[in-house]
Amino acid sequence: MKPSDTTTYQNTLTQARAHRALKTKLSYFLRPYNMTMMQWAIVGSLHEAGNKGTRVSDLASQLDTSLAFVTTTLNVLEAKGIVRRANHAQDNRAKIVYLTDEFVPKVGEIEKEIGTKLKEWLNQAVTDQEFATYLGVMEKIASIPQFNVNANYRAS
Repeated sequence: MKPSDTTTYQNTLTQARAHRALKTKLSYFLRPYNMTMMQWAIVGSLHEAGNKGTRVSDLASQLDTSLAFVTTTLNVLEAKGIVRRANHAQDNRAKIVYLTDEFVPKVGEIEKEIGTKLKEWLNQAVTDQEFATYLGVMEKIASIPQFNVNANYRAS
């Protein structure tokens, strides 16, 4: 099927259904770890940052969400013993966030288990290549510069 064979509302519904399905399944897989998808995304970002950590403001930008939301989520992760915060060496106003030493080894274990379960679930209908293509397309769409719809669109 070519994109021109479907309407924008059909495409929107399909994308929304796919998003909900992936979100529901990933949330289910994260449940034993008492973690939400956004908490897991933050953990993953901090894991990739390693020993250098990440500024709270950079996390918000990377996750395309508000500083307030990231701060609230970090408070929860800190209470669970998953992250710790430290003052930035050059900027006293900024905080750097790290995974706790105790949690770092758990990230690989959780990723392996969730990745295996997600792959088994997806492979019921989607090949590895199709999923890789899907991820690649999402990455391209996510990289398109955002714009203010109200400023750039004038109804006729």
